[in-house]
Amino acid sequence: MIAVSEVPLDQQAPPALAAHWALRSKRPGVLMSYEILAGDGDERLAEELIRAGVVGNPEPAEPGRPDEYPWLAFVPGRAGAVLACVQTTWTEQVDGTGQPIAPARVVYLPYADALAAPPTCRSFAAAFLRAPWPGVDSPPAGLTADHRLPLALPALDVRGLAEVVQRRGFQWAATAAAVLVDGGSVAVVADAARFPGLEDRLDALDAVLALLPYWYRAELAVATWTSPRARHGIRLGFTTRAGAGQTEMRWDVPAPAHQLATEDGRQYLKELFVAVNDETVGLTGLIGHLAGRCRRAPRDVPVQALEELREVRFAELVRSEIRQDKGDPQRVGQVLARGWDLLDGEKQRIFTGWLADCAGRSGDPGRRAIEVLRRFWHDDMSEILFERVREDLAARDARSARGCLSRVAAAAPAGSGTADRLFQRLLHTDRTPPDMVVELLLDPPAGVDVRSSAVAAGVLRHDVLIRNLVGHLLRTDADRAIGWIRQLDAAVDGRVPAWFRPFLSVAEGDPGRSDPRDYADLAQRWKDVGSTLFELALRRDVPAIMVSESLWPALIQHVKGCLSAKREVVLPHFPVSRNGDAARADLAHLAASHRMPYLAGYPSEIPMTYLTALAAGWNGTEFDESVRTVWAHDLVRDIPAGSDGWRWRNLCAIGDALADGTPGNRTVTALITAQLIPEVQRARPRLLSLSEDWDQRIRESGQLTYYGPLLDVSVLSRKPAAIEEIAHAIREAGGHGAQADELVPMIATWVGKRNERGHVPGRAWRLIVEIGLTDRALSPLAVDLARAVRGGMAGPELTHDLDSALHKAVAVGGAAHYLLTAPVPAGAVNPAAPDRPGSPGPGTSQQYGPHPPRAKGRRMARLRGYFGIGRP
Repeated sequence: MIAVSEVPLDQQAPPALAAHWALRSKRPGVLMSYEILAGDGDERLAEELIRAGVVGNPEPAEPGRPDEYPWLAFVPGRAGAVLACVQTTWTEQVDGTGQPIAPARVVYLPYADALAAPPTCRSFAAAFLRAPWPGVDSPPAGLTADHRLPLALPALDVRGLAEVVQRRGFQWAATAAAVLVDGGSVAVVADAARFPGLEDRLDALDAVLALLPYWYRAELAVATWTSPRARHGIRLGFTTRAGAGQTEMRWDVPAPAHQLATEDGRQYLKELFVAVNDETVGLTGLIGHLAGRCRRAPRDVPVQALEELREVRFAELVRSEIRQDKGDPQRVGQVLARGWDLLDGEKQRIFTGWLADCAGRSGDPGRRAIEVLRRFWHDDMSEILFERVREDLAARDARSARGCLSRVAAAAPAGSGTADRLFQRLLHTDRTPPDMVVELLLDPPAGVDVRSSAVAAGVLRHDVLIRNLVGHLLRTDADRAIGWIRQLDAAVDGRVPAWFRPFLSVAEGDPGRSDPRDYADLAQRWKDVGSTLFELALRRDVPAIMVSESLWPALIQHVKGCLSAKREVVLPHFPVSRNGDAARADLAHLAASHRMPYLAGYPSEIPMTYLTALAAGWNGTEFDESVRTVWAHDLVRDIPAGSDGWRWRNLCAIGDALADGTPGNRTVTALITAQLIPEVQRARPRLLSLSEDWDQRIRESGQLTYYGPLLDVSVLSRKPAAIEEIAHAIREAGGHGAQADELVPMIATWVGKRNERGHVPGRAWRLIVEIGLTDRALSPLAVDLARAVRGGMAGPELTHDLDSALHKAVAVGGAAHYLLTAPVPAGAVNPAAPDRPGSPGPGTSQQYGPHPPRAKGRRMARLRGYFGIGRP
């Protein structure tokens, strides 16, 4: 017995179908004939259907009478192109003559559309009667935008039809079906008192039609009522009296007598009983088989009906042989020779799948199976085998899938490209396991061109396929991975998705094939792709490509992934030719091994292109704040000295590039400031040409107490400030550790700037006296400044000017005599670095403490005169 689950027509209900409709009626109170008042389709067809479906003149009818309303008729068009339901009703509204109006309404579906949810008489009537018709002359409510009527038709229920046949009686329904095949018409007659109601009539119609191929519904008209007085073309209907030429079948007689005129009719009835009693078929199997016969008869109707009925047993017998492992390709070929469309969907799948399996065998059975497939190939077979391939791949059986596709290529018409199309469809379905598709790509089925543009486009449609393809090849044959990447690009003429371009950059060794946005797109799709690209670059022997702007994020992702997994990170030497690449390589090495070899190896000034790339990478999204804070120490440690042996320029350059105030960069700034302090100490008495920002940071560090006051003197000397202001600043600087040889150049600057406004002889002497005048004599700082100027430290002009002023002062008061007679120090400055921060600088003789108390009032005036100067 065929199980209900095997019947393909038991399936979920489809969405509502859009039906055509028409209304033939009269307008209330209007003197007129019946005519088509509304409709959306072919008016002539609608009129034809209504004339075929209205059997008799409507008259008042009491409920319970055989002719009670509504009358329902199911009629095809003359060409059999539609399935239609015609409803005739009685109303109390009257026309212009006072006669009641009996409207006729028709709803019809093109036969091809109806097969989406093949209707029965009961389901068609139920959907029709649910539609609201507001009035006798009004169209139905709820029409679609194109004025069609939605019909919600359930899927054809084979089990339900079998129950309907059993309730009515198989022999009764089979006899009526045989009469119809015989070419006759059936009049179902019952006593008026026991006449069946509308639902029973509909079930009886369906019981008879269920024992005919489904396409019969498009060949004959059936009705729930036919007037015994009317001439009509209804082949199966209910009435109170059979007409001439009709076969009368009593409602209450289970085994009605019959006289079948043709051998086709007699054989049809016989075959129905044989099939229903065959344990391999049964009633449900029989109805399911006939319900699947939807293709309308192209030739003699009775002959085709009989052949299709007989097919259920022969096809079932061959299927049984296959189940018992006794299948024969020739026997299957005989089934297919009777017609592909004579088989239901289940048998089509079984026979096609079995032939494909058999074709994979060696020897004569395999050869004969291929011959049968070639001879009876149908496009539906490719769809069946596609599902078979997909099932094989879902079961992770690439070998079976490969064999099935190879047999499709062998069996399908030559040049059809069927196997190619099926393989391409595998690439466009999300339900295909990607690693299984990769196995087919790398070991393709016979007859499938995996290097075609269509296959390439399908592979590139899913990044997961690339991930599996490249990953598999890196484990087995890395050279093929590079070849596949190039081949995919060539197959689609370079029209690859953006996320694929980083692979092309590596495969071609050309960073210009992609940009950082492409990698960002790829990284969103493929979490650890950085390691894959890095490995490809090593296999391709183009490691430097990984420090290009477009691929450097992938390199950092690789390094971070290794560190996160606690794996050793081994980076190669990157043979870079551009400073920007060197900076990115350094950052990768910094992350991997806490060193920056390219930065440490610069022989002189660091190029601006390096600094720009360093800042972009360091401040990019690849490094978070916590990482920058930790790695800042390694970064600053590797900043090199210039060709002159000094680091301060490179320290400042790196610091300026990274000084954006973020936490990690604040650490860099602090570390560089600490590195600059010994450079500043080493340079004494010379001031380094630091920016105001770095000067301020050193001052704020508090490690060089003299540096801030000395900077103040430097600023005032360039203004130039008033003599009292700069003298005060010099005293402060001396008191905090600044030395004479550091201050003298600033005095020279101040004198020069002041003299630009008007030369005043002895200005240097005036400043020295202002700096060092105490209540007794000049302070040690002033004495050392005078001696340093006399020694030529401020230049010959200032030396001469000071000597002249001293001679005048001696002539006046003699107080400066010891400055003229004391030995003059050498003017050269020793460049050696001081021993410790805060110690006296080179060329100095002592550390100056707080300035002695200054004289006041008259005492100050007398001392000024004593030193040969008036008020400043």
